[in-house]
Amino acid sequence: MRMRRPLALGLIFSLTSLLPVAWAVEEGELVGKEGRWGYVTREDPALKYLLEKHIITQEEYDEGARIVEEREHPSAPSFHLNYGQGLNIETGDQFFLKLRGLMQFRFNHNEYNQAWRTIGDRNNFAGDKPAEAWRRADQSATTLSTQAMRLQFLGYAFDPNLRYDVTIGADRQEGSPTATGGLSLVNAYVASWHVPYANVVVGQYKTWFNRAQIQSVANLTFTTRMIVQNAFMANAINRRDIGITILSDENKYRVNYAIGVFNGMGTTLDRLSNPIAQDGTRVNANELMYVGRLLWKVSGNPLYGEGDILYSTEPQVAIAVGYAYNSGVNLSDPITAVRNQVLGVSGNGRLVGAGIIDFQTWEMDFIARYRGWALQAEGYVRQQQVRGGNFSVGNAMGWYAMLGYYLVPRKLEVAVRYGIFDPNTGYSHDLVKEAGVALNYSLDGTYDHRIVADLTNVTMGTGGYAAGRPTVSTQDLVTNSIRVLYQFYW
Repeated sequence: MRMRRPLALGLIFSLTSLLPVAWAVEEGELVGKEGRWGYVTREDPALKYLLEKHIITQEEYDEGARIVEEREHPSAPSFHLNYGQGLNIETGDQFFLKLRGLMQFRFNHNEYNQAWRTIGDRNNFAGDKPAEAWRRADQSATTLSTQAMRLQFLGYAFDPNLRYDVTIGADRQEGSPTATGGLSLVNAYVASWHVPYANVVVGQYKTWFNRAQIQSVANLTFTTRMIVQNAFMANAINRRDIGITILSDENKYRVNYAIGVFNGMGTTLDRLSNPIAQDGTRVNANELMYVGRLLWKVSGNPLYGEGDILYSTEPQVAIAVGYAYNSGVNLSDPITAVRNQVLGVSGNGRLVGAGIIDFQTWEMDFIARYRGWALQAEGYVRQQQVRGGNFSVGNAMGWYAMLGYYLVPRKLEVAVRYGIFDPNTGYSHDLVKEAGVALNYSLDGTYDHRIVADLTNVTMGTGGYAAGRPTVSTQDLVTNSIRVLYQFYW
């Protein structure tokens, strides 16, 4: 018996040394504790085999299991699974994955005035027959739409300061001819957060330009953004672009900056995506977009939600300015991908067909929150210089202001907003005016699970300039809309 014990233990170590550590881990199980899940070893398969064949006793099995556990414990990866604003998978400081899904379902009812059926929108709709008007056949329209459908994979890899975000989406705007099944790449970037005063972001993401552009669609007070907010994007095409940005950490400093260089063509495109000219070349392939932003946190840290859902006990105030220069944007006869972004995202349809344009955009934004109150405002100026002339395009201006208050802290918010978009300061009868009121009810005290209802009035002038389309009317297109949105963001 004395000889048997050393022999058995020796056999145990011989077998377990031949088995990879992963085998023991694969025989483990997920164990929950205090809201976290960890992967732990249940038993060693080699020891189990020896015990079942009666080669070792239960006492020898227990002793061997203790020794094997001590040997494997330092090398076993720390694996945790839990839920908190998404499904979280973590392995120590080497890897973290947060899986989130955003779903927004919207009910829409729109009432149109007579001008929609007689003259229609000749300005902003540049379809296959741009000289014809986009008319509404009925006095009203009622639709159900999936405004946003997104799946997010975000976290860090190698170390906690090397972060990533890959988001795919199937967003669909009301009235879009594209089915929801068409997937697109929303975000795809890596960010180095190692140096707080000089962090680096590279990939496809929202350009760090103005507050309305940076804010997430999941954190809006109304069901959707305003027309003027969409019109003044940094590239005049899409909120997102492909490039690199160096910026400071707004959680650490009161004065912050962001400087970026981008393709200037919106999502997934670069300058080689432009149409081929008559001489067989692609013009402006060597040009880029440059974006800068400077932020001063006057008090607190307002971050980028619209309302004061946290019911701030201290004033949260910030003011910022931004500048974007996007040269050589070919809108004379843009490819379908650019045209769809201009019409469906930015709403700058008047510019389609105008030529090759150099855009310079200036903006100033302000945010203040305190005890449930939230005031947000922005002003914009954009110079639209067409190469080779065409002074009819002119410059664009716009502004908006929004005020909200939580009647019931973290639950029920009421808000109002008003904005004006002037697509061409050199013409009259072309203003786009938008006014709205909203009720926002949170089911869980966050932005994640909520219901939003708003009433909006849009008055759109039909005069002014639009490339290749007659715009001589002085009538206004009026749309009154009731929208109800249900958001599920897990």
